[in-house]
Amino acid sequence: MLNFKEQNSDYNYIGCDIIGKSGNGMLDQFYINKGSKDGIEKQRIAIADGGLLVGQVTSVGSNWAIIQTLGNENIAVSGIVESTNENGIVRGYKDTNNRLLAKLYYLPQTSNIKVGDAIITSGATTDDIGNYPKGIRIGSVTEIEDDKGKVMKNAVIKPYVDFNKLEKVLIVVPKNKIDVKQ
Repeated sequence: MLNFKEQNSDYNYIGCDIIGKSGNGMLDQFYINKGSKDGIEKQRIAIADGGLLVGQVTSVGSNWAIIQTLGNENIAVSGIVESTNENGIVRGYKDTNNRLLAKLYYLPQTSNIKVGDAIITSGATTDDIGNYPKGIRIGSVTEIEDDKGKVMKNAVIKPYVDFNKLEKVLIVVPKNKIDVKQ
């Protein structure tokens, strides 16, 4: 399999060290050692080695930035069920044991999604979601549930990244910026 960066040559990658972690006992936020002087901006995404989604840059200083992780409830990304090609929105989610997970929302009730399916980014770009390259690995489905009105299905996702062991990230920066505001 090709290296993630080779497959996504429309992007530059800025290597960063994690210099701090926070989140009230849960790792839902990281501090990194690079910022605006290095080309990092809000809404840029952070990935781990192997093209695994970590989260999104939410605050930037000249030589530092804050990344909210995928498990943070403020993060949203357009995702695809790799086996069925169905789209939904992935948001951070905490289960009853306060584990940081994610949840894929808005799948059709007729979806054939199953436990173990891989979820990847869709490549969609919007104001509130940001610019995520297609094919970044998010996590695997651990549970499927109907929404309260039984109109749609949702899927609980265990992120592929082990946030407790993370020491470095890559910030993904498009070579050609797309302005989606009209």
